[in-house]
Amino acid sequence: MANYFEGEMKIDFNLEGLSQQFKAKAIKAFERVASELDGRYADAITNDYWEWPRDTKRGIGGPKATLREKARAWKNEDYDTGTPRDIKDSGGIKGSQNMKLDSANFTCSWVWNTKYAAAVHEGAWIHPWGNKKRGKVELPARPWTSAVTEGTHGVPKYDYLGKFKKYFGT
Repeated sequence: MANYFEGEMKIDFNLEGLSQQFKAKAIKAFERVASELDGRYADAITNDYWEWPRDTKRGIGGPKATLREKARAWKNEDYDTGTPRDIKDSGGIKGSQNMKLDSANFTCSWVWNTKYAAAVHEGAWIHPWGNKKRGKVELPARPWTSAVTEGTHGVPKYDYLGKFKKYFGT
């Protein structure tokens, strides 16, 4: 399984023959769109858009608890986080979000470099708590990037090309 998830956005825009003034305007519009898209990805991770197929216990034992302490607490607790819900869990995915902007080439890329980001985005079959004695359970895909650009899973659609045209003034 990949230790990260990455995505890229490129707006093809022919700058040949444009004045420096128009090039500067296009770059500013692209930078604004990239910044807004960065915020939209964070929103898709931190808000309750995602359906979950089963009851789940979260936050048991706290971040410094040992696996044994968490397992014992898990057995004794009886609560569910509900659905829909967010996908931030401990905040690792959102905290690992890194945007790299190349304004001159109208390219922006994102990387989420937590070891489970790809599994959350694409879905996976996992052993709960890494316990190979337990059967695998499905971790449903929560594709926050396409949800933002396509408006799926209840995530509001962000029309980045329309926004670029608006900010550029076309």
